[in-house]
Amino acid sequence: MGTDESILDIIPNASRKKGWFKQQTWNLVFTNRRMIAALLTDQAVKAEAANAAQAAQAQRADALERMWSTALAGVNLHKKYLSMPVDQILGENPENFSVELSQIESVKAAAGEMAQAGRWEPDTLTIRTASDKMEFLLGLRSLSASEATTILRPIIRNRVK
Repeated sequence: MGTDESILDIIPNASRKKGWFKQQTWNLVFTNRRMIAALLTDQAVKAEAANAAQAAQAQRADALERMWSTALAGVNLHKKYLSMPVDQILGENPENFSVELSQIESVKAAAGEMAQAGRWEPDTLTIRTASDKMEFLLGLRSLSASEATTILRPIIRNRVK
């Protein structure tokens, strides 16, 4: 990959169903050429929590500050991709994958709504290619459908609905 590929923006912590009962969390990294889906693993979150705990301890933070820093460790983990080479992001995990922007046929971000029994359904992001339909949930740790649309419209232009 040449140096002409640059990271434009990230949609963090988007969940995607895997099987009946499991979900995986992905950071969707958008470059000027493609979307890279980078899997957020439990190991990465644990490593970040350990780093946050060490940093808080080094700063002589009190117990509550240390607890908060470790609890929120995974929330901002996506920011590391802003300074990583694109090929390194792809190679970080064997499950990471990319889709050329030219292969994306449409993107739809929809606001969540109140479901039965007063439960809130999260916002969704649907990305369609000729061969796949990827649905992501944009929960509390991610962006809203409106924020995702604002990020994607300049990147994918007229294919964002």
